[in-house]
Amino acid sequence: MTKILIIEDEDMLHGEVSEWLTFEGYEVFSAKDGVAGLECAFRDLPDLIVCDIMMPRLDGYGVLLEMRSNLGTAAIPFIFVTAKVTTEDIRRGMILGADDYLTKPFERMDLLQAIQTRLAKKAALEQDHQCDVEQLQTALEQEHEQRLLKVKMVAMFSHDFRNPLTSIMSSRGKPRNGT
Repeated sequence: MTKILIIEDEDMLHGEVSEWLTFEGYEVFSAKDGVAGLECAFRDLPDLIVCDIMMPRLDGYGVLLEMRSNLGTAAIPFIFVTAKVTTEDIRRGMILGADDYLTKPFERMDLLQAIQTRLAKKAALEQDHQCDVEQLQTALEQEHEQRLLKVKMVAMFSHDFRNPLTSIMSSRGKPRNGT
């Protein structure tokens, strides 16, 4: 089941979004501020995060910075939902690494489409990554087989060159008929 973390301090919106996502079959985790959101994200490793910007204790920008600076959470898709609608606010979120930005109030379908788009993109990236890993594993196995073959050939040639009869035969050239 896909896990989504909602970090939102407005109770009404928080409850409504939780209901929407639960109805759609997502496993929903929630936090009321940025600090609690980070704790939940690091503990539960959600598949996607929906986060407000203006919150007590730690704002959404701080949450995003912490998420992106941690290897375990850096690739988690992150959607801002906020009433901050200036171009500067949107650009700041995108520069920090937000994957999407919805302005309040937003429609249920807008949120669901944003979530589906981000999850599909994440799945495609993971599939590409898996293909790369498989190709690297295949190349590594082939390299290993080639090295083993080289070692066997060197051992065989080394044995042949140490054999005294081989040295004599190779120095005389080809044997002639009758001699």
